[in-house]
Amino acid sequence: MGIAGGGSGPINLRQVRAKHLRFQAAFSSLVDATCEKASYIAVKHVLQTPHFNPKTGALQRATKAKTVRLRSGRIVTVSNDLPYAAPIDLGARPHVIKAVRAPFLSFVWNGRGAPAQFRGKRVNFRSVHHPGNKPYRFLWHATFGAYRFAGHSFKAGMHQVAKRF
Repeated sequence: MGIAGGGSGPINLRQVRAKHLRFQAAFSSLVDATCEKASYIAVKHVLQTPHFNPKTGALQRATKAKTVRLRSGRIVTVSNDLPYAAPIDLGARPHVIKAVRAPFLSFVWNGRGAPAQFRGKRVNFRSVHHPGNKPYRFLWHATFGAYRFAGHSFKAGMHQVAKRF
């Protein structure tokens, strides 16, 4: 008695192996294409919906995403190397900023708490109290968007790959 379907006769393992290799190649191609597109979507998400009020756009443009190959699979990483990316992404507690490279911090005081006589004028201070800021989690939102895309893409792609076998 044979194995599949109750029929009799030998099983040709070469055909099974050949189809398995074709399936592995199709699956690997799907994973590569999905990870590359997910990387693109993560960066596009930060550029289009940063979740904070951008001043110059430099923070969004410095966001990078790449696919890292591991033995166990692939990982899409989203990062930003600017020194002020982490405080904007993760938030910052109130803190004191002191002049280090110059004798004074110099800026035009337009914000909240500016006395009327200083509003819109250049002021100099040795130190200022930064009120802190809430976490905007723009990198998390970008990563989550890429994750959602990858899930949908894998599901649709696996249906297409399975149809061929």
